[in-house]
Amino acid sequence: MLQESLSRIQVQLQAERGQPAPRSPNTTVSTATSSATQSTHPTNTAAPASPEAQEQPAWPKGYIPVPGTSTAVKFGGAIRAEVWDDVQSTQGGRTDDATAIPARGTAKANRNGALNGSISGSRFNFGTLSHTEIGDMKSFLEFDLGTDASPTFRLRHAYIANADWLAGQTWSTFMDMDSLPDLLSAGGSVGYSWLRRPQVRYSIQTGDRDKLDMAAEVPTSDYSAPSAINTAPDLVLKYTAGQSWGHYALGGMVRYLRSDTGTGDKADQIVWGFLGGVSIKTFGDDILTLQTVNGTGVGGALNQGTGLSAAVVNNSFRTFDAFGGSMAYKHYWNPKLRSTLAVGYDQFANASRNIGTNGLGIRSLASVHGNIVYSPIAPLDVGIEYGYEAFTASPTGTGTASRVLGVVKYGY
Repeated sequence: MLQESLSRIQVQLQAERGQPAPRSPNTTVSTATSSATQSTHPTNTAAPASPEAQEQPAWPKGYIPVPGTSTAVKFGGAIRAEVWDDVQSTQGGRTDDATAIPARGTAKANRNGALNGSISGSRFNFGTLSHTEIGDMKSFLEFDLGTDASPTFRLRHAYIANADWLAGQTWSTFMDMDSLPDLLSAGGSVGYSWLRRPQVRYSIQTGDRDKLDMAAEVPTSDYSAPSAINTAPDLVLKYTAGQSWGHYALGGMVRYLRSDTGTGDKADQIVWGFLGGVSIKTFGDDILTLQTVNGTGVGGALNQGTGLSAAVVNNSFRTFDAFGGSMAYKHYWNPKLRSTLAVGYDQFANASRNIGTNGLGIRSLASVHGNIVYSPIAPLDVGIEYGYEAFTASPTGTGTASRVLGVVKYGY
């Protein structure tokens, strides 16, 4: 009893001094055990990640890491179904080609209303991304089903690249993708550069949105000569600058044309061309795009201009001066509905020797396209487009064609 009284007095004194009350041996053991447990496994704190987990690299959206490697893979593509009605005349097949329009007054030009469909625009691609000692390395491979109504397996892109270098087949450096019209037509309109070919490209980032590209590209013998031979690459230099109002791009290309019959008759000539492209933000998400291509011996760089660069006459080159211009306006009616109106024009000198697909000497090409596209979800486009194309030939001859195209496309 006396001991209990002394204990109560001690507790009161310690309480007044702010000291903790003494605990029984059992309580001390229990508290020490609890404290040790808490210090070993803190409440609501995750265990530290293993070294392997800490070393896992971050991958862009859509890439799937390959276990045990520093590489990730990505699959993609699109399923495209289309149907078109050649309301007036014909444009040579699924891919619009103004140089294939038959001359006015011919029997073929009077055949109207042909209805066709295709899934040839469908694509499949495969890419890889690897973290290496020299930086990230990327590879990309894409196929589609060709340009004709009947599907045929065709390679579109196959290249490897890092931050500075690219080697393989892809869009030419003598292109400005950001000033192209947003059209449904497989052939597009005229007036802008459109090339895809093997190349080696070196890029220098000169600013946050500015870049200088230099490339050596495999040439194409796009001139009228059975003796054409490629002996040097096309050299391309292009500068692209992003701006708050849009962007602009300036480029140049130098080509070496050569003819060799193998019997002693030879000819060669150096030709050149310039490219300019601009995109301008207007209202909301609307955008205006403009592009021009000018030069001599570079007609083949223009969309639908294959074969319109030069000719060999009496063992000497006759190069064709070429001009192309394109203008388009894309308007968003709402976030899911958009329209594009595009016009294009090409003009070629020495027209009597510019032999188009229709066998005529092409002097000029013109096109007008308008569409409306509905995208209920991001990967799905459902659209309809009207296209009108025309040509003039030398010494005489004209032709026009119009087409209505419907497309359903789902990207994955």
